[in-house]
Amino acid sequence: MILRLFHRTGRESAESILREGFEDRPDPTGRNHLFYDEVPEIKAVWFSNIPLDDNAGAGSWKLTGRPSVNDVLFLIEIPDEVVQQHPEWEVFVEGRPFTEYIIPAEVANQYGPPIDVTDMEGDLQFS
Repeated sequence: MILRLFHRTGRESAESILREGFEDRPDPTGRNHLFYDEVPEIKAVWFSNIPLDDNAGAGSWKLTGRPSVNDVLFLIEIPDEVVQQHPEWEVFVEGRPFTEYIIPAEVANQYGPPIDVTDMEGDLQFS
């Protein structure tokens, strides 16, 4: 099976991703994605199994409604078995109706280039 993963970003970053691929990035807030110093610094690319709006991080989340006009929504498809071999990539938070994934850019780029699905977002189906 194939795992469909979504990554939302701004237009400028999207152009860079299409030119150069995804890049591992730490949390720019210095909070290590709310793990602070409880785990080693996370440098990877965040994905989710459903499209999230640009407020999904930092301890809150919303399903997409009216994303910013400057947002781009990318889709990549990765074989389930690749993700299953790395359980540390999965970030499941009880009570959330979605799962996030922290995937190294090197791996994400093997399954790219990402597909810009911004204009099709309202028509996407989720299992």
